[in-house]
Amino acid sequence: MKTYRQSIIIACMTLLLMTLGVLEPIERALLSLRFDLDTRPASNDLVVVQIDARTIKELGVWPFERADHAKIIDALHGAGASAVAFDVELARGQDDADNAELVAALRRAGGQVILPSFIQLASAGQRSGDTIRTEPDPLFREHAWLANVNVYPSADGRIWTMTYGGFVDEEFQYSLAATLAGRALRDERAFYVDYSIDLNTIPRISYIDILNGNFDPTYVRDKRVIVGGTAVELGDQLNLPVVGVASGPVLQALAFETIHQHREIWRTSVYLSIILSALTLLLLWSTQHLTGLRFYILGVIAYCAFVQVAAFGIQHFSAISVDTAAILLVASFMGVAVTIRELDTRREQVKRERVEKENHGRMLDRVVEDSFDGIIVYDQDRRIENGNAAARKILAIGTDQPIIGLELSNVLPKSAEWWAPWETEGTDNLQEVEFATPSGEDRIIEYVVTRSVIEDSNGKHSRPIFTATFRDITGRRRAELDRDVALQDAIAANLSKTQFLANMSHELRTPLNAIIGFSEIMKTQAFGPLGSDQYVDYAGDIEGSGRHLLSIVNDILDVARIETGDFSLNEEEIGVKDLLMSTKRLTEGWPAAKERNIQIDVDPALPALWVDQRLAKQMVLNLLSNAVKFSAKGSTISLSGHLSAEDAISIQVIDEGIGIPDESIPKLTDAFFQVDARLEREFEGSGLGLTLVQKHMSLHGGTLHFESEVGVGTKATLSFPAARTVNAHRSSSIA
Repeated sequence: MKTYRQSIIIACMTLLLMTLGVLEPIERALLSLRFDLDTRPASNDLVVVQIDARTIKELGVWPFERADHAKIIDALHGAGASAVAFDVELARGQDDADNAELVAALRRAGGQVILPSFIQLASAGQRSGDTIRTEPDPLFREHAWLANVNVYPSADGRIWTMTYGGFVDEEFQYSLAATLAGRALRDERAFYVDYSIDLNTIPRISYIDILNGNFDPTYVRDKRVIVGGTAVELGDQLNLPVVGVASGPVLQALAFETIHQHREIWRTSVYLSIILSALTLLLLWSTQHLTGLRFYILGVIAYCAFVQVAAFGIQHFSAISVDTAAILLVASFMGVAVTIRELDTRREQVKRERVEKENHGRMLDRVVEDSFDGIIVYDQDRRIENGNAAARKILAIGTDQPIIGLELSNVLPKSAEWWAPWETEGTDNLQEVEFATPSGEDRIIEYVVTRSVIEDSNGKHSRPIFTATFRDITGRRRAELDRDVALQDAIAANLSKTQFLANMSHELRTPLNAIIGFSEIMKTQAFGPLGSDQYVDYAGDIEGSGRHLLSIVNDILDVARIETGDFSLNEEEIGVKDLLMSTKRLTEGWPAAKERNIQIDVDPALPALWVDQRLAKQMVLNLLSNAVKFSAKGSTISLSGHLSAEDAISIQVIDEGIGIPDESIPKLTDAFFQVDARLEREFEGSGLGLTLVQKHMSLHGGTLHFESEVGVGTKATLSFPAARTVNAHRSSSIA
């Protein structure tokens, strides 16, 4: 149900209950509560003279003689009472002398006596509603004031309200309380008596004490007096709010105090109740989604408390009773509605979560069952609680044999020995174990055991469970074993090849040196002319080819020595600029080098390097040789040295040659690799130069890096580690 529909229903229900008067008892209960909490004393300007049980007992007759009432009037008037009001019927008696004494007393009081007037049904039990007016005899009425003493019970039988008076035979007659208080308001409206006035603070004297003169005259001097029957025997008992059962004179005294202290309580109108209820409904409706249920209910309670405190304050200071029952009803309805809606939402959420949990559980069960790994769940007694199909397959348990409830030792005899340490400590590292299945097949598994704590439904008890997850790696281990054997065979074969190449290189160098030597003698005609200039050219070709082949053999021998580990560095300190200058001098005899502009750019403050000087020179020479080979005549080749922020030195060889395709750069250091691998390629070379540079840099702990763009040029960088930079912080030796 949408929230605005709830609000409409609450508004309609509140209006209906207000119309039916259901809220009136609540309003009066709240009014009584405020009376209880806000007690105040009487003004002490009024005294009640009680015709109590003691008086009736001593006089022994009712009604009293008129002479007794005359004595009371004379005694009170003589004591200085400002006014005396009787709340007892004073009809003419049969004894004229008795009546005359009362008339004389009234005359002596000088108009300071108030006699009661009653309006009552013409006949008890009648339904016509006809009333008659009962007043004192004209004989008495001539010397006194008349005041109405009628009271009107509410629907609950209690006297809540009094009036200033009412019209009787088209003549307005003031009430006894208004007459005593001197409030001559021609207003028939009923006001609520302020029952917060403490009844016990109203002064009282027994009728018999006044009659016998046993009282202090100052007790009534300048005060108003109400004379009336308070004894239960007289039957003038009324049901009052807060007070309970009290006599008529006491009610008249409370009404006097209410008027005298300007504490007439006026109730607010039903229209204001509707407006305040509507504002309350709007406030609570607009804030219902701003917080959770608990804080919302606390807010509703706090709001209701605030309303009651505000109503209490208004009644205390202004004598206005604000009707708040409708506000409380709206707040209660909203609290209940929001609570019901929230409970429904939570119920649906719990239901949805339960369904999701069941679906999640089924999904997990299916995932576990279909898992490639074997999974077994067992308790602290090592009794299996669950296991999937993969576990059955790995442990060679038949599908017809139940796995749940089996002892773990029945399927894995040594599991306690393997898994016990992990049950208490736990581990994230895989462990391996080899075991024999019931069929006698040897298997290797890797496993991990995790520990979990399961709580029961009420969360009071828990127990540990263990999950063993394992995988059959028998095939993998066998494959790894075969691979290791093959790898060892390949390593041995490679060593044999390397050794063979090294031996062959040594065997080839001897005849090559002889060929180079004899061809050089023939080219120089050291022992005389060869007979033809063409033979001299042939001898030069033989020498050049021999030297080229010897260079290749030397490169192969160096590679073989490095791969076999038969290579050591002869390290020393060398300046970078000296290294580059000496390398450049080696190329001065190259015809191609003379046709290129080779430049050296090194900062004079650049530190020295701690390297194998021969290998460093060979690395730079190999890179420079490639730069010369693959660049055009007249182009510039730059040799430079740089120091990084980490004190690492790098040497760069930059040319303006043909460049290298991106896909070929990662393969440049592979042995015998040629960017142009055609037999009719333009540039000669064995493909071992850059391989040697890479291996020599690895021996120094450095790297070789290339940057190139086809048609623009290539930059080759030798990056040495910072440990090979010679400076003030460098140690005396390098590990």
